[in-house]
Amino acid sequence: YYGTAGRSELVLNAKVTFDKGTIAVGYSFDPATSSNTDGLIYRTDSAGNILWAAQRATSNADKYYAVIQTHDSNFVAVGILNATSMYNGNVAVITKFSATGVLMWEKQFKNTTPGEVLYDVLEMPLTHHIVAAGSYDFTPGANSGMLIDLFYNSGNVNWIKTYDYTGSNQFNSMTCINNTIYVVGMYQGLTYYDGYLVSVSETNGNVNWANSYEFNSTFFPSDNCNWFVQLQGYNNQLYIGNYITNDYVNSQSQMYAVLRTDTSGQNPLCLEMRKPAT
Repeated sequence: YYGTAGRSELVLNAKVTFDKGTIAVGYSFDPATSSNTDGLIYRTDSAGNILWAAQRATSNADKYYAVIQTHDSNFVAVGILNATSMYNGNVAVITKFSATGVLMWEKQFKNTTPGEVLYDVLEMPLTHHIVAAGSYDFTPGANSGMLIDLFYNSGNVNWIKTYDYTGSNQFNSMTCINNTIYVVGMYQGLTYYDGYLVSVSETNGNVNWANSYEFNSTFFPSDNCNWFVQLQGYNNQLYIGNYITNDYVNSQSQMYAVLRTDTSGQNPLCLEMRKPAT
């Protein structure tokens, strides 16, 4: 574990490193002023000993949401900087750290007043480009899915794309199979969301296809929210973590489901659906 005196820490994402240790990201905060968080990244060895830790702090809220280890043993983390509230001032950030925790480069993106948020990151296996996924114009009813493709060594932008479907939508998680990007999220208005899965070309960010999905059960009516929050690729299959609620505002009931589909997005199968104990 990692902790500092007088502060609280929360891990939002962690990965196993090449040497069987851990790289973890999240945020650190003073419990008395929890709105002003600092982005946190730290590395452990295989026994759990802290090798190094670093924080990224502005005068407002900063968080790292996801991290990867790259082919040359360095690390790339994504998240937000300088948010004054959930829907104001968000600066999307992509930061590259060396294997020993030294900041190598950082790229920031902000084009709207609410700002932009990045939730996931991957490295393409052939080009080693860094691709980050998140939300553009991060405000209910207006936000769009966003992908950013960067050159690995410099962090310079190869392309940036926004993906605007009906109502409010964002990208939450992604994977790569055969050099094609697959990304999941949710879209719709302020009442109900459907999960969606998008196939994107790494060359230019153009959409190959996009499918939406709504899964129901005896616990819910036909209208409910499907939040696609996690995506993993294995043996040319896509596995999706789906968080289902009975509505957007009150969310009195929740379920968790694991879905599987092929790389064409067809023939989705619900592998498991569970309702938490009450």
